[in-house]
Amino acid sequence: RITCAPEVPPVSGHPDQLQQVLINLLLNAIEAMPHGGTLSVAPTASARRRPGLAHAPEQATAIITIADSGTGIPAELRDRIFEPFYTSKQRQGGTGLGLAVSHGIIKQHDGWIEVDENPAGGTIFRVCLPESQSTPS
Repeated sequence: RITCAPEVPPVSGHPDQLQQVLINLLLNAIEAMPHGGTLSVAPTASARRRPGLAHAPEQATAIITIADSGTGIPAELRDRIFEPFYTSKQRQGGTGLGLAVSHGIIKQHDGWIEVDENPAGGTIFRVCLPESQSTPS
């Protein structure tokens, strides 16, 4: 399912790198649903405050939410999933680099990735990127 808000702001960034992040998150979501399920992608816009900066002003942010109804990520592992070489897919050939590289790319673009439990089962990833300050040509 793809749901798009009417006004999603443009972001500045390297298209190939951002595509790599989205492909990685989508493939992970698909792999988390070995017997099928629902995969949702929803770009939206919001004023957000960076995590860990409680007193910083909110900034215009484009958010791409990727939600799956798969096996989910246990709460106690969510802090580790962005570590290089951490994988829960040893038997399936996972290297533990996909989320670490994705996290690094988003940080290079001055953004962040959030991960939560999907109330409907599965996982929700939110890729948050600052709105571009330049006007598209």
